[in-house]
Amino acid sequence: MTNPAAMPYGRSPTLTRLLAESDLELRLLSGRPERVDRVMAGIHLTEVLDVDKWLAEGWVMMTTGVLLQRDPQAQRMLIRTLDSIDATGLGYCVDIVTRHVPAALLDEARRLNFPLFAMPLHIKARDVATRANRMILANDDTLFQQAQSTQDLFFENFDIGTAPEWLPERQLVSNLSAFLGLPVRFHANDGLLGSGSDPIGRILLTAPTHAPIKQRSGDDDLLIVPARVGAIFVGWVVVTVPREISDGQVALNTTIAVARLVALAVVSRKRPASSDRAVRQEVMGQLLSRGRASGSGGGDDPMRRLESAGTLSALQDLGFRPGEAVRGSVVDRVADNDRDARRPGFDAVIEALHRSAAPYAFLTTETTLTVMTQMPIEDLVAVLGGVDGYAVGIGAEVPGVVDLRRSVEQARSALDMSVPVAGSPARSRCVVFDDVPLSAWMIHHHSGAKERAARELSTLREHPAVFETVVVWFEVGMDVTRCAERLFIHANSVRYRLNKAEEYLHASLHDPAVIADLYLAMRVCGDL
Repeated sequence: MTNPAAMPYGRSPTLTRLLAESDLELRLLSGRPERVDRVMAGIHLTEVLDVDKWLAEGWVMMTTGVLLQRDPQAQRMLIRTLDSIDATGLGYCVDIVTRHVPAALLDEARRLNFPLFAMPLHIKARDVATRANRMILANDDTLFQQAQSTQDLFFENFDIGTAPEWLPERQLVSNLSAFLGLPVRFHANDGLLGSGSDPIGRILLTAPTHAPIKQRSGDDDLLIVPARVGAIFVGWVVVTVPREISDGQVALNTTIAVARLVALAVVSRKRPASSDRAVRQEVMGQLLSRGRASGSGGGDDPMRRLESAGTLSALQDLGFRPGEAVRGSVVDRVADNDRDARRPGFDAVIEALHRSAAPYAFLTTETTLTVMTQMPIEDLVAVLGGVDGYAVGIGAEVPGVVDLRRSVEQARSALDMSVPVAGSPARSRCVVFDDVPLSAWMIHHHSGAKERAARELSTLREHPAVFETVVVWFEVGMDVTRCAERLFIHANSVRYRLNKAEEYLHASLHDPAVIADLYLAMRVCGDL
């Protein structure tokens, strides 16, 4: 089916093409191919039978047959008249006045080989007319000449671009203002922090970044159009429109076109060598800000937000496969010495991701790199863990991009848990959330755990030999014989000390709950 929103230039708008639009369900009843393949000059829905006064050569008539029912002579006369003025065809809307195309009308059309087609009731006549007119207009050189003239106007004075203060986006905005005869300004998205005293700046702080809006400001309306290229957003083009201008469609359509050119100018000027990185960072920022928060309910549709912002199409451009799982990771710099502390950003990690040829997006801050990937966990560990000078936390796999924030939170948690308590050995280079022991996760996520654990162990600590025995007993998997070997004492001595521990704790070391509490307490306090 032809895309109704984009009719190709250079293809003749014939009746054959209109009939080929399968969603319109038009059915040809008569007419030789050479007659059906004639160019349409226009299309008109009318019930007037004196068509030679209203239609001209090349036109298509559509009718419901109100004045044709039970009048075979009028039916035949209509076909003869259309044929005589060299009309292109006749469309009959069935199931409105008559269930089928009237017999005399069809018979005369077949006798003269005149193109006659039927249109079902559930298809709106205006939709057929709109489709035909789009085909006709798409082949009209006048429209292209107008578009070229408008484009020439937008690019006026680009030959003075050698002046030091000249910027392409400023020139585009100036040309748009001249075209509309209205004040136009461009507001870059990175220039709004100090805009508290500017009323337009205050409005833009809450303006959407993916769709144009109209906002009242004093005695005027502000037409606010985001300037973006795909997922890259650079600011807003703002047109001040007086209230007395009721029809702002021309201003809207023209501003949308210029806003895209402004975005292209800003991106190409500011980041000519890093546009790929800019897209990946913009996409990651959109996912982290618009995706589903961890533990959020279902009253919102983050997928729709991401789709409207152009994020999903940008992800596909970056190689991400729709509907497949993704994984979040967090990378921190490790400053073991002054040289590592001065390490320039995360270029080494980003280059390693790029060499992997797997889809990835990222977002950087001064101290952290957040990454989204779509690759097997073994490959990801090899890529991220293979770069010296960085500590890596890798979250669990999540079903889709809307849940990325949950995986990133897990990655950060894994990275935080890799820092041992009580000053024990340095953190691991790469920690996978799914590989972190459940006990470690529980300890990490309970504030005040160390204080509580110290109280639980205080009684045992008053008896160093008993305490040491319990620690070693846990370390060897609660095996009395191995515990005795480690402590260079008899197994019966181990059993005696364990019995004393039960006495001090007023609890049995055969109780799983007691064992779990004691083990976790020793983990929290760094004894294990």
